[in-house]
Amino acid sequence: MQLNEAVTIMMGSIRNITKYKYEALVGAVKDQETGNWILTIELLEKNSIPDSMDILGIYDATIDDQGDIVELKRKMTRRRSDTISEA
Repeated sequence: MQLNEAVTIMMGSIRNITKYKYEALVGAVKDQETGNWILTIELLEKNSIPDSMDILGIYDATIDDQGDIVELKRKMTRRRSDTISEA
């Protein structure tokens, strides 16, 4: 399965699973042992006014080669206005 296929599958399923709105793909890696895609995504968990105070959840979604989401883990939450830097 190619990355674009995994992202399309995830986007079509994630709202049904979590009830949260998909916001962005922020990372993707293919596990060389299993062939699964691990997609790091942002989901809108809480809408706020102003928008900069929205709460976004950052999740790892694992998609197997059959196109199923086999694991979904929340890594963290953040306000939309917060920046995250990784070393």
